[in-house]
Amino acid sequence: AEPSGAEARPPIRVTVKTPKDKEEIVICDRASVKEFKEEISRRFKAQQDQLVLIFAGKILKDGDTLSQHGIKDGLTVHLVIKTPQ
Repeated sequence: AEPSGAEARPPIRVTVKTPKDKEEIVICDRASVKEFKEEISRRFKAQQDQLVLIFAGKILKDGDTLSQHGIKDGLTVHLVIKTPQ
């Protein structure tokens, strides 16, 4: 069971970096990678299925949560935007 007040966790700030660009995204650390990509796709104006997120050398899967990967406030995630086929 969740401790009470778990949903009131403060959001974290994550820097998302591409080779040319970077954006700071504010999100809950319990968010899924898919939710994170929704926000990123708006900011970078790219389709979600073009986004590949890499943290600590691993590709992040949509079904994972940010906290599962140890993504915390102030950290940077690398973004590769694939060109549409």
